[in-house]
Amino acid sequence: MAIPELQEEFAQYLTANYNYSHPRHMASEVFYSYRHDIGIPFEEIFRSDTSMEHAKELLIQYFERIGRKSPKGHAQVHYNDWIRFKEFLEHKSSR
Repeated sequence: MAIPELQEEFAQYLTANYNYSHPRHMASEVFYSYRHDIGIPFEEIFRSDTSMEHAKELLIQYFERIGRKSPKGHAQVHYNDWIRFKEFLEHKSSR
């Protein structure tokens, strides 16, 4: 499945299962690490909780390099979105 379709399907999943204000924005943020080289392949981020933690540390370092305000805070937001995306992937594979 292509990224735009996967992103749309994830946004629909968030809308159906959660009461988030901006599910489309959250879905877009998940793919930030796909669009930017943070030092780990996108697919590897979601292999385990350990790989997600490692990716979060890499994202903090990436945000520090590019001068992002509050790198840890922004990385935590992405990490929280990754948790929901991993949940979505597991739900999708169990159908």
